[in-house]
Amino acid sequence: GHSDGIGLCLYNHYIRVGYHVEGFSRKNGYDITKEEDRKRIIDTSQDFDIFINNAYAFDRKENYQLLLFNNIYSVWKNRDKIIVNISSTAGNWPMADNSYNNNKFALDRASLYANSKRVPPSVINIKPSCTEVNRLKTFPGIPSKKLSTETVTSLIEYAINFKGGRITSISVHPDFD
Repeated sequence: GHSDGIGLCLYNHYIRVGYHVEGFSRKNGYDITKEEDRKRIIDTSQDFDIFINNAYAFDRKENYQLLLFNNIYSVWKNRDKIIVNISSTAGNWPMADNSYNNNKFALDRASLYANSKRVPPSVINIKPSCTEVNRLKTFPGIPSKKLSTETVTSLIEYAINFKGGRITSISVHPDFD
């Protein structure tokens, strides 16, 4: 998604620095829970250089973010492209009754597996901890200290432009209180 939180910050950043940017979210007619919308996203993105997989749909039965990653990865296989998966440190703790943690865990494993092949596209898995996003305002027990969306955006920019190797995964947490 590109209409709120990290996605909106990324969208605005890349527009500001002069990239051609396409955003996909429910607000502009793309719902990743619908196969035909995922197909439209993939079709539109075939010639892009970078795909930021930030959309997440809460669903206990299906991991739509993982489906979208698998779709774009298969289309971009052996092409010099970059896929950035926005995961979460919550994926470090899969739990039987927590679909968010389990879905992020599965996305982490898929990113790791894709990178183990050592062929393009490059996959960067970004795992922020609690971030200042609207979704977290309704969750009880979330720490008061959070990462800003600007911090996460600058980390993604750094990972994409890193020279001298490939960054494959980064976890980031806010400073201690």
